[in-house]
Amino acid sequence: MENMGRPYSRNKALQISNGNYVAIIDADDYIAPQTLEILLATAQKTDCAVVAMDETKKYGGDEPYNLNNLQYTVHHDALTHILNTNIASSSVIWNKLYKSDLIKNRRFINGIYFEDWPWMTCLFADLDKYASVPYALYCYNTYNQSTMRSTFTKRKICDYITGIKAVRNYFSSNNYVSLWPIVRAKRVGNSIKMMINKTYHESENQPDLDEFLLQHISELRREGILLYREQPFNVLMRLIKIFWRCKI
Repeated sequence: MENMGRPYSRNKALQISNGNYVAIIDADDYIAPQTLEILLATAQKTDCAVVAMDETKKYGGDEPYNLNNLQYTVHHDALTHILNTNIASSSVIWNKLYKSDLIKNRRFINGIYFEDWPWMTCLFADLDKYASVPYALYCYNTYNQSTMRSTFTKRKICDYITGIKAVRNYFSSNNYVSLWPIVRAKRVGNSIKMMINKTYHESENQPDLDEFLLQHISELRREGILLYREQPFNVLMRLIKIFWRCKI
């Protein structure tokens, strides 16, 4: 059977799911024994449609948790919170429990890498609040040679651009237009930073990658999606070096 990719698989799973809640776990990771009990109990106590957990790189044991004495925090203004927190796992999809009604009809962008961040960004725009628990329950496999660690290519630049424009279009609606500046600066800006950094390090093996990136950077500037003042100084310096590499 042909491998249709991770977004397709996730979309298919959402389509056929019939429970009240959904947890998304990557195939090479695992969760602690009481994880779903803890997240479900927290969702019911807080009336939150999304509950996030901490991640760990090695689960330390199977000690039982007291479900009657759970610790949790409710974060209001959900989108702003995940955009401003420095904890990377606050904005990934795989360490959370979701109420099915919230995500049942939402779809990942098929056929691209990096499908997580556009989905999460748009989802959290629709949330007033979400909850988190301070327990390291999700065991992330650091040995996996994931997309983030693999060779950066023209296709991956295109996939970033697809996600960026999908988010821009979502936040161009009247309901979310006021949120666009912070989304552009924080989440879209981070994707642009990733493209620049990865191209800077990879183009030694792919000389035409520099020019390909610059074409898309110019397009993002013309459309008002990229503002140079929102990028860190070191990223701008790398972009300048990429520009001069193309001129030599």
